[in-house]
Amino acid sequence: MKRLLLLSLLVAAGSLQAARDWKPARTFVFVVGVLQWADTETFTPFPKENRRDAQLVNFFRRAGVPKNQLVYLQDQAATRKNIRAKLKSLLQKTQPGDLLIVYFCGHGFLEESDDSRLVLASYDAGIGSVTGWTADECVNDIETHFQGNRALLLSDSCFSGGLTDAVRREDRRVDYACLGAATSSEESTANWTFTEAVLQALNGEAIVDQDGDGAITLTEARQYIAAEMRFGEDQATSSSASGEWKKRTVLAAATPVRDARIGTHVEVLSEGDYYKARIVDIKDENFCVFYYGYETADNEWVSADQIRGKSPIPSLELALKKIFQK
Repeated sequence: MKRLLLLSLLVAAGSLQAARDWKPARTFVFVVGVLQWADTETFTPFPKENRRDAQLVNFFRRAGVPKNQLVYLQDQAATRKNIRAKLKSLLQKTQPGDLLIVYFCGHGFLEESDDSRLVLASYDAGIGSVTGWTADECVNDIETHFQGNRALLLSDSCFSGGLTDAVRREDRRVDYACLGAATSSEESTANWTFTEAVLQALNGEAIVDQDGDGAITLTEARQYIAAEMRFGEDQATSSSASGEWKKRTVLAAATPVRDARIGTHVEVLSEGDYYKARIVDIKDENFCVFYYGYETADNEWVSADQIRGKSPIPSLELALKKIFQK
């Protein structure tokens, strides 16, 4: 009986992996992470310690994306000219059926001549005649050179909803899914909350799997990211999907749920004040919490009487109540 149960579990796990709707061997990844700029008067630098763009790149490497299908431009390497040249070179390697993932983190701003168009601040933005890497350039280069049929665009920046606007400005050959840390008219915080939520979805963390079916879909990822940003940053996100992305797209197999309370949004009393947090572990009815805007090294074990509930995800309300029923 035990052997049959083990076999069934292994088969189920294999089925979930097979159900993931992207194959590393057919995936091309283009990551631009800019945390410092040549124009220091205009663009405030961000801390580089434990940068999440590098973690995202490491995820795709571990997942098996071939080395020649992954480009990571960091800081000084991310000039406007180099971004466009490297993206074009990567796109020219693609074939029909391939998937493209483009990610940007850093400052975003709106064009002075047209405040509805997003510019992603390349390292040399603001120097001489360089404006930056525009969302329209990104999308138009994909349309021109990408031979695949699906592209996922991710932006952890101010006004990042401008990517969706750029996609919608014209009829597009490629099917796009866009996820942005902010709307096209709003600024974003300097925290990594958006990218952390993206990583949680791709890593298959159980909290993202809201229906508990063992698979994390694009829809669940969009909802989870929106909830994380709304709770942790008081910020609205942007997202859109077209064509094939409108179908049930599985991003990852979900890890098993160890305790339904893990992942719950809470407010924690620490040093005399309440801080927004997420439960990440439970042991003997003590709770390890992650504080939004802080590093994991700042995680803290707290007791139930230090916690008060506040969750924007309706499906977690029952789990939250269990904390106080214990």
